[in-house]
Amino acid sequence: MKLRTYISSICTLLLFLSVSSIADAALLPFSRRMQATPGNTLLLTSLDATKDVEVNPKTGAFVDVAVVNRLTLGVDKRTTTYFGSAINLTATVEVESFDAQNLSLGTTTHVLNVNYDPFSSTGYVDKQQITLSGAYKMIYKLVSVQENGTVVNHLKELFYIDADIFVERYEDFTQSVSLQPAFTVLTPPLIDTDCDGKADALRVLWPTVLGAEEYQLEWAHVNNYGYDQATNTYLNVTKPENELEFDFKNNSTRISTSENFYDISLIYEKGWIVYRFRALGVNPSNPNQIITGVWNTDLVKDVVSN
Repeated sequence: MKLRTYISSICTLLLFLSVSSIADAALLPFSRRMQATPGNTLLLTSLDATKDVEVNPKTGAFVDVAVVNRLTLGVDKRTTTYFGSAINLTATVEVESFDAQNLSLGTTTHVLNVNYDPFSSTGYVDKQQITLSGAYKMIYKLVSVQENGTVVNHLKELFYIDADIFVERYEDFTQSVSLQPAFTVLTPPLIDTDCDGKADALRVLWPTVLGAEEYQLEWAHVNNYGYDQATNTYLNVTKPENELEFDFKNNSTRISTSENFYDISLIYEKGWIVYRFRALGVNPSNPNQIITGVWNTDLVKDVVSN
């Protein structure tokens, strides 16, 4: 099937990749905050003094090469309640950690400290973080609080405790690497990138590919001016598509992107733009090893009509 989309003086041949799946980023964040509601304090005896954060999903057709856990005590500078006095705050937090099978890895205790002083001429410490590793679930409990050395039974809304889990995850790209899907005919939109009311780019979009970390788009422009070799002059006629040759290997532009679209600038004279796509993933057992998928078309050097 041959598709022609006219864009001013440019015709576009669409070789379109069609794979239906989910895009997968390598770094996945999971976060939970413990903090009093505005105008209140968080009592150590309340249910809100215990929180949990959990990775979802924990298992599947992927490999996790790193799982980093972080516990943070901080000063919330966005609170609307005014606190005019300096507060040196120490919080003791118990953390129970769990692995990917929800088995307990044990409980650890951590002491964190911040020093709020809005009138200090030298600044103050508004955040302290502790980094752990290996937990797919964390249950953390605020067990004690001291303000300026005095034990209190609450946490003011000025302060918060965050628990974060960061997972470096790679999906299994092996089931996609050798697939060459049939292309789908779609008409890409023309867009105005500089807000002058005129279309100046062709937005090429493609579906996401299972396990892909990035994509490569390659395109070539072929003008369709008629040409008289005997007189070495261009003719005021349009050359037929079966006489217009393209060559991805020796005359094309290629970009890599983690997005599933790219804007090709309309800087060309009249003719055709031909393009193709492929996905790139990694070896889950060795994320430094790039795995290159196949192009969505076997055509490398041919004529536009094909």
